[in-house]
Amino acid sequence: DATPDPAELLNQAALWLNERPLKPVAPPRLDTCLSFGPEAWSRVASWAPYVLPPGGTALAASGYYLMRSETGERVTVDVGTPCPDYLPAHAHADTLSYTYHVRGWPVVVDAGVFEYAAGVWRDFFRSTRAHNTVEIAGENSSEVWSSFRVGRRARPTVKQWINDPDQVILFAAHDGYRWLAGQPVHERAIVWRKDDYLLIVDRVTSGEPHPIVDRIHLHPDLALEADGPGRWRIDVAGAPLW
Repeated sequence: DATPDPAELLNQAALWLNERPLKPVAPPRLDTCLSFGPEAWSRVASWAPYVLPPGGTALAASGYYLMRSETGERVTVDVGTPCPDYLPAHAHADTLSYTYHVRGWPVVVDAGVFEYAAGVWRDFFRSTRAHNTVEIAGENSSEVWSSFRVGRRARPTVKQWINDPDQVILFAAHDGYRWLAGQPVHERAIVWRKDDYLLIVDRVTSGEPHPIVDRIHLHPDLALEADGPGRWRIDVAGAPLW
């Protein structure tokens, strides 16, 4: 209970900026009334909530790209800069990472963060290995250290965004490892067909060879079961996912 309710913040932002698309499904509560007065509270309460449409949504200003179906399948991809240049303290080395929900249940998840004190766990949470993306030569895609420091940063680019009724395609890259020998570049293509498949293809081009690791962090409530060579099954909310 240390932070305000997210829906309440969105109601207040909708009022403050006069931006109706920010209005969440949840109605405004007491905090909004105390901050803006009963007249403003009634006004924002009367606005129709914004519901994100199914399919692909490019939130290019933030660097987030979304793919959603009506059945609760959701892919969220981070192609944004690691941090604003004026506020590097909270940066993570997570460029091109993603999360994945099926039937509303989290499947591929972010490791999150539970402390700000410098140390082993803080280092882990900010590292590339804590996210669902490619790590090259055991290094981070952006140079994070101490508790709130960041140096060399990945520079992501979106090369292609195709939002068709049948499928959504995102093709992006970043140069966060440009300081390594051979200046490796990580490219990631994501192809999503709703309620059918999610395909992720990674390519690293480099003038010199480097070890590469691509991690997928599953929600801790899920368990993998071998189902043939290179094939694994997960049960999500009582239904199979391979």
